[in-house]
Amino acid sequence: MHDLIHDLAQDVAGKETIMLDSHAGQLDRKHFHLSIPNDGYILLDSINSQLSEMKKLRKLLQVTEKSYSYKNYVELNVTAVCSHLRRLRVLDLHNFQLNTLPDTVGNLSHLRYLDLSENNRLTVLPNSITKLYNLQVLNLDYTGDFDKLEAEVLPSLCQLRHLKCLKLNGMGNVEFMESDVVVDSPDDELLFFPSLEELELSEFPKLNLMSLLGVVKHLTSLQSLDIRNCKNLDLEVDEEVATPWNSRHLLSTMRLSKLPKLVNIPKEFQYLTCLQAVMIENCENLEALPEWLNCLTSLQKLSIFGCDNLKLLPEAIAYMPFLKTLDLRWCGENIRKRCRQSDGEDWPKIRRIPHVLIEE
Repeated sequence: MHDLIHDLAQDVAGKETIMLDSHAGQLDRKHFHLSIPNDGYILLDSINSQLSEMKKLRKLLQVTEKSYSYKNYVELNVTAVCSHLRRLRVLDLHNFQLNTLPDTVGNLSHLRYLDLSENNRLTVLPNSITKLYNLQVLNLDYTGDFDKLEAEVLPSLCQLRHLKCLKLNGMGNVEFMESDVVVDSPDDELLFFPSLEELELSEFPKLNLMSLLGVVKHLTSLQSLDIRNCKNLDLEVDEEVATPWNSRHLLSTMRLSKLPKLVNIPKEFQYLTCLQAVMIENCENLEALPEWLNCLTSLQKLSIFGCDNLKLLPEAIAYMPFLKTLDLRWCGENIRKRCRQSDGEDWPKIRRIPHVLIEE
């Protein structure tokens, strides 16, 4: 995900760049890319006074370090940015201690990348954000006190039809993610994140399975799914519940981390035949890997970290010809002994895998 964000930012920002320092004076109108170093708060007052003259700017404010002090911080005039810099493609405001995002953000119709992460005072997004039709990356990681944020903020985001990467973290009140604007019609998928390729959900303590499935069924372009720190999320599905996993043909990467209710890998995952990498981390109650594991015919890397309750490996793992890497570090003494090359009971199952990582 980091590579996608970096490549996109570089691609849309343009090549004419200025890195400001404490001696910077008048800014040249021709520059497309403005970047501020870690002591850049000294310069923001000067920048604010020149915003109306920088109409060609395409990328604004990538702070290279996060260690600077806000004691003498001069707040960036974000309202002026949104009013004057309408050609912006990249707007990086991470860790800028923003209190609000103005409605005029909807003026930035060319914007493709918006980073609002680590603004812990920002608790509300304006509805005008749905006007950013060209937005491809939205980073809300560690943004605001989301325990105070109403769940209604999420449905509005689904209207961003070109959004490719969405990172959401720390939304304590969000239980349902499916939008009311999605109705039962052939055009459903055109209304709900139709271009989304990467989805990261972290620290959603109230997120439930039916809500997650309600989202996934519309994400026909999804390639990477990362779910972390969702303590009440149980991925087990009742027999009578239809699941969308068998139609997620593009999903190639999945990460499941710190899900205490994950005891067994849901059998519906066997239909994810395009998965190339699966990471399961710190799921303390995971007991076993399924015997249908070899249904994942494209799987090349399987990583199981910190799952102390894992008891043994399935016979099916011996019949996965494309599996190149098996990483079983920090999974407890039992699995370490079973996979020991000299006398481990599970070693014959994994001895043909080129790279097996198990801590000694």
